Amino acid sequence: MAIASFRQSTPAAAVSIGSDQGTVSKGILLMVAAVSLFAVQNAVVKNLVTDYPVSQVVFFRYFFGLLPVLFLMARHGGVSLLRTAVPGRHILRGLLGVGATGGIFYGFQNLPLAEATSIAFVTPIFITLLGVFLLKEPVGWRRWSAILVGLGGVLIILRPGAGVIDPAALVILAACLAIALTLVMSRQMSKSESPVTIAFHFTWVCGLVSGLAMIPEWQTPNLADWGLFLALGLLGGTAYILVIRAYAMAPGSIIAPFDYLHILWAVVLGFVLWGDVPGLNVALGAAVVIASGLYILHRETTVGRRALAARKVHPRT
Repeated sequence: MAIASFRQSTPAAAVSIGSDQGTVSKGILLMVAAVSLFAVQNAVVKNLVTDYPVSQVVFFRYFFGLLPVLFLMARHGGVSLLRTAVPGRHILRGLLGVGATGGIFYGFQNLPLAEATSIAFVTPIFITLLGVFLLKEPVGWRRWSAILVGLGGVLIILRPGAGVIDPAALVILAACLAIALTLVMSRQMSKSESPVTIAFHFTWVCGLVSGLAMIPEWQTPNLADWGLFLALGLLGGTAYILVIRAYAMAPGSIIAPFDYLHILWAVVLGFVLWGDVPGLNVALGAAVVIASGLYILHRETTVGRRALAARKVHPRT
């Protein structure tokens, strides 16, 4: 998710849909590459937050992450993309985003990588819920059932009956709600703003706010950690660009499921780097959350196709 991706944001809209199988295949490969980069980014985060304040790690994620965004901007319109009709929304979205990133990174600091990543995949469920309450989008009983099942999967991971729930898990859930809000806002803003404009303003707002928060906690990095901070920003920024390209080459219904490879990467990296072995509750809960997310995606795709077909048949309605 990345999630958020923890991937911090998915493109506001699929720019165009690839028309041939070769283009779709390239889109899938780009998405797999993006998910892999996001997974490595999160492993770098988990390594850094053991020695540095979360605010400082968040700052360098966006400070160096601005470089790939500027590269993308240079190729697609230059400074003209800085213009926006909704500056207030960009600032609000950035404030939500920096809080969400800080929450996710705090989760990585205090929980095993696979567990934190699995919890974060509740974001699509929150997006659907916000679509109902904020955008008044209709949701039938099938998607409501999938939402409840997905929340049940999160409860399996959290194991509320086994003792006190780790506060870090609750912080991740709050961060996922904030991420969902940023993505719902992106959906609305994409009607007048390009994905590059949204990415640029999101990045600088997050960088500015986290930079101010970092000042009282600043710890001077050693040379090796400077390299890790640089890698953190480049990994996240490059992965974002790859996701944009992936959604431009293939339909979201084909691309989005590959995001769940993130959990597999989290398990592998967590075991190799820290010796973490996910418990049965994490494996089972993650499977339930994934199944719920995939079903929600399937229903949204199906409903979207029906709506498009209806508009073609009744163009005036």
